[in-house]
Amino acid sequence: MDSSCTDIGKYIFRMSIPYPDPLLPDFPDGSPGPGFVIAAKNAPGEPGRIAVTAHATGRSPEGFYSISVGDEITYEGYTIKITSICEKEARFDLVKQP
Repeated sequence: MDSSCTDIGKYIFRMSIPYPDPLLPDFPDGSPGPGFVIAAKNAPGEPGRIAVTAHATGRSPEGFYSISVGDEITYEGYTIKITSICEKEARFDLVKQP
């Protein structure tokens, strides 16, 4: 286990699984909250880093690259903070929602 794998964070997301566990709160219009999926991890020379794709129904997906523990991602009014990057999953906390 490297230092980026802290196992800390309320939400878990995994490679190829489109939504975190537990699900994020809904958008103010009642539509489901966004999903975040690990698109790639541990690029050569960048241990403890991931690429993340954010998506939501009726909204354009967005990619975020070279993300590490402590980084924040903002998508459609939701801001998450990456708290752990492990072999098969990453964790985050919700910082802000619309």
